[in-house]
Amino acid sequence: MPYQKGQKMTIMIMNVLVPVPVMMVPMLVVSKTGYGGATGYLAVVTTLIFINLLLSKWQKRIIPRRMAKYEFVEG
Repeated sequence: MPYQKGQKMTIMIMNVLVPVPVMMVPMLVVSKTGYGGATGYLAVVTTLIFINLLLSKWQKRIIPRRMAKYEFVEG
């Protein structure tokens, strides 16, 4: 599919700006709870594993649908 003018720049800006606030919140939570001994560390690790499992299921469901929308040139 042809690119629209400015499409690449918008994607680059979003790839830089969106992850920063998304990562700052978990970093603050980990810094407050994760260093509180074994219990805090276990809570952080358990939460991260749970988030990883949820994202994996979400990706397996979303990616095939999105890829079906794209047009590819065979050759």
